[in-house]
This record gives sequence, C-alpha cells and structure tokens, in this order.
Amino acid sequence: MICALVAGTALIEMRHVGFAPWNTIWAEDGAIYLRDAVSLGFVKSILAPHAGYLQVVPHLIAEMVALFPLRFSALMFSLLGSLGAASLGVMTYFVLNDQLAWKWLRLGVAVGIVALPPAEFEISATAVNFNWYLLSACSTLILFRPRKRASAIMSAALLFLTALSTPLVALYFPLIIVRMWRDKSILPTIVEGGLIAGLVLQGIEVLMLRLQNGVHTGLVLTLELYLGRIVTELFFGWNLSPRLLSLTTGAVAFLALAAVGGVTVLALIVVDNRGNVLVGVAYGATSVALFAAEIFIRGGIALRPGQSWWSFPAGFESRYSDAPLFILLIGVFVLLGVVWERPNAYTRSVVIVTVLVVAAGWITSFYYDSPRTGGVAWSSALEKAALHCRIGTPVAVPINPPGWSFDTTCRVLSSRY
Repeated sequence: MICALVAGTALIEMRHVGFAPWNTIWAEDGAIYLRDAVSLGFVKSILAPHAGYLQVVPHLIAEMVALFPLRFSALMFSLLGSLGAASLGVMTYFVLNDQLAWKWLRLGVAVGIVALPPAEFEISATAVNFNWYLLSACSTLILFRPRKRASAIMSAALLFLTALSTPLVALYFPLIIVRMWRDKSILPTIVEGGLIAGLVLQGIEVLMLRLQNGVHTGLVLTLELYLGRIVTELFFGWNLSPRLLSLTTGAVAFLALAAVGGVTVLALIVVDNRGNVLVGVAYGATSVALFAAEIFIRGGIALRPGQSWWSFPAGFESRYSDAPLFILLIGVFVLLGVVWERPNAYTRSVVIVTVLVVAAGWITSFYYDSPRTGGVAWSSALEKAALHCRIGTPVAVPINPPGWSFDTTCRVLSSRY
C-alpha cells in the first residue's frame, strides 16, 4: 500500500509541464486558505465559508501547511494534495471489491484518480480543488459494505468531511436509492449517517448565505455538453476529444455514447443477477446529475452566436468535468465487470478492447501545459516580499494565476519565513 501511495503521489507530481508544482501556489490556496490559516484561529479558519458554502477539507490542508515555514508552503500544498488524491485512489480499489470483483478493473479505477484527464489543469496538487477528488472517490462509499466496525466509522467520517466540503454530495441520491433497494431498507447505515450529518450542517450554512442567480442553461444544451465534455473524454481523453469533436462536428460524441449504451445492453443480456447492472447505471445517473448541478450552480453557460455545443464553449472550467468523468468511469467499469464475469471469448474481448481504448485516450492526456505551473514561482516571490518588508512596503506575495496574491503582514512573514 505504501508503494502505491508513493507511486501515485509521484505520478501526479510528474504530470505538470512548466514550473514544478512544489514551487507554485494556486489561487485560493494562498489568497484564502493559507491567509486564514496564519491569521485566524483553527476553528474560525476551518469553518470559514467560501463561494457560498463550507470547505472544511481544503482549510484542514492549509492548517497542516501552516505548521511549516512559509518557504515550504508551495511544497506542502503540492505534496498533501497529491498524496490525498493517491490515498483516495487506493481507497477506491478496496471499497469497490463488492461492486467490481475483477481486480484489474478495480486497479483501472484507482489509477483513474491519478490519471484523470482534466485534473492537471487546475485541481491536482492543490487544496482548493481537492473537493473534486473527494466528490469523485467518496461516491464509492455509498454502496460499500464494511465488514468491520472500524471501516464503517472511517467511511462515515470521510463522507462527513466530504459533505462539509461540498454540498454536491446531495447528488449521490441515485446511489442511495440503489443501496435502499439492494438492502431492502430505508434506514441509513453508519456510513450514510456521516453523509447525512455533514449535509445537515452544510445545508444550514448554505441557507444562511445569499444565493446568486445566473444564466439558465437548458436541459438539451446541458445533455449536449455532457456528451462532449464527459462521455467523449471518457474514451478519448482531454487532448484528443476537442480535436475529434471538431473534425467530426460532434459525431464522435454519439459514437462514445453508443459504446456506453452497448456495454450496458451487453451487461443486461449476459448476466442473470442484474443488481450490479443497476449499480453501474446509478453511477452514470450520479455523473449526469453532478454535471447538470455544477452548470446550474456556476450560473449557466450561454453559447455565442454560431457556436456549437461540441466546440467546447468557454466558461465551463475543467474542474467541473473531473467528478462527473471519474464517476462515469466507475459506472462503465462496473458494467464491464458484469460482462467479464460471463466466461465467453466474445464478451471478454469487448471488455479488453473497451479498457484499452479508455487507457489510450487517458494516456494521451497525461502531460499538457496548464496555468497551474506557469507564471510565478513561490520561492522567488517570497524572497521579493521579504525584501519589500525590509524597506517598509506592504506585503502581497503574488501567486498563480495572475492577479492572485497571498496577503500578509511583515510581522507574519518574518516570523514564519
């Protein structure tokens, strides 16, 4: 397990092109979380809302970063973000044992956390966007059947923290419905108790904050964007998808959708017990629900005149694709696991070909330039800020992306440098 954690952390760190992630700080990591960690008390810091809701886990990461001198802040944000993602990958491998018996498919899902195509753009090796990793991986805990009480308590605690970091966990409802159908019970388990407790606290906080209205995105456009941004990326990755969509004027998205539908139909045909087929479909429904909710929450997307849905319209940031894409991967792999259980050369060849296509698409997206590792190096920015303190100028340490800064005082900088 330790080897898997080390390998996963190293692979995430290696994905970045440009400045090393351990020498850059991204957006809210410095401007909000680190600032709060060094200037507020522990409780005030972790319970401070941002963007209209609680984000406890990113604040906890920043609190751990603040235990070290400021010159190590970029390194610690990067390592903790990458190690956390790798840990969630290892967790999914074991948690999915009941839903996905074939270990190589489970390994594919676990590696998917590390190789998630859009992740390097702005969520990997950060605290601010670690919520998307949590939202993705913790979906597997809803249908998890822990055999030991300690595992149940740990799962409940993780769902509790996830709910205190993003209200989007409420959209796990298709999985919860399948759990109730499977267990023939509407009473929550210990694991779901953690989710419910976190959602209650998160809901109270959200209701106390002002809600913002935005541009409405219609159902048809939402589904079209899901086809282009999620289903197509599942098979062809982040780099190839926009090129193929443009080349085929969107037709490749329907080819990818047909592949998902084909796997689902094949699973229904070859299996006697359709329980896991329903599980796979529930993951797919959760993926669609998350994608639609993220568009709604961010205020909608409006196409420019003459712009097509398959041309990747601006305004939908890459981080909104990560959780729906990973959860769809889980659903498709669960269905492939159902097909694999039928010892037939034809069905197993379908599984192998599908996995190879997905792997090839994701490998092409492993490296690419991103704003996460461009612009300002933390070490040099911190040195300049320390120099400004000596001549009495205000301290605002620039970070990435351009226009963001870590605002502090000379007293804090000199005591924590």
